[in-house]
Amino acid sequence: MPCPLADAGADISICSGETASLSASGGTSYAWDNGAGVGSPVSVSPLSTTTYTVTVTDEMAVLRAMRLR
Repeated sequence: MPCPLADAGADISICSGETASLSASGGTSYAWDNGAGVGSPVSVSPLSTTTYTVTVTDEMAVLRAMRLR
């Protein structure tokens, strides 16, 4: 079975203190780094330039990571 085709969408820019919704697709579970949590979508409010990485897992527990900056 092939690895999941993870997709975190296009990079986005927000101003400090604003909130953004990050979403991913291509699997059955999603784990974000930098304290963003799990699931899709997740809401984040970074205070400085931050890169988020999402780890996407499918039903066969195959992992694929995507970065969103």
